[in-house]
Amino acid sequence: MTKISVIIPVFNSALTIERAINSVFSQTFSNIEIIVINDGSTDSSSLILKSYMNRIKKVNFDKNKGVSNARNHGMSIATGNYIAFLDSDDYWLPNKISTQLQFMIENRANASCSYVSYVTIDNNNDTKIKFIKKPIPLYDRKNFWVLCLENKIITSSVMIKKEVIPQAGFSNLRARQDLAFWVSLIKSGISFQAIPQQLTIYDLSSPGISSNKFKMIIANFKCFKLIFNSNIMAFIFINLNIIFNLKTRFIGFFKS
Repeated sequence: MTKISVIIPVFNSALTIERAINSVFSQTFSNIEIIVINDGSTDSSSLILKSYMNRIKKVNFDKNKGVSNARNHGMSIATGNYIAFLDSDDYWLPNKISTQLQFMIENRANASCSYVSYVTIDNNNDTKIKFIKKPIPLYDRKNFWVLCLENKIITSSVMIKKEVIPQAGFSNLRARQDLAFWVSLIKSGISFQAIPQQLTIYDLSSPGISSNKFKMIIANFKCFKLIFNSNIMAFIFINLNIIFNLKTRFIGFFKS
């Protein structure tokens, strides 16, 4: 029987980790292995995770090693046929896994990787929907550069056949490691298929590097340099990324 391994990295996520884990337990598909990597948390996350006892597979890092290391370790011990990622501050609607799995089985020849659309919220009370992302139907070698202009694939929306995941896994970038991983898969010949239903809730209320524009530009540059193996191409895509996002905000402002 098909098994899904769900990998959840945790670092000081006491306010949201129960919501994330419980959303996995609420899935209509039941053959799920939950792997939680406690990445050196110093808040009460560890105590919360203890309450789940044998219902989850838990790994404790003595110190914070970063989300890439946490995900890579989770993938290395996963026993499922498919890997699904869930960040500790996001959560899923109950039919997320079943919908995604059905799509990937029906499109077995082309759907080694898939992602769902998502709803974005901007506070911990889940009371305000900010916007809804509409996915691009297919990312492949021909249009992966579009993903670099606007990454519409959030980590918590992705499910991948375990057999196609490279041993190297996520890079050691401290930010934008998700984009670098998606592009590495696409450049190796694996396409990303989109599922239009909004089945993931993406919580922006937790502070992160994206809230600091300068740090985000530096993170993007490092990511693009890794993707294109070129400082010049990284510089070009940094500027294209900035122009694209300014244009998107400008259009959005007048539409509102």
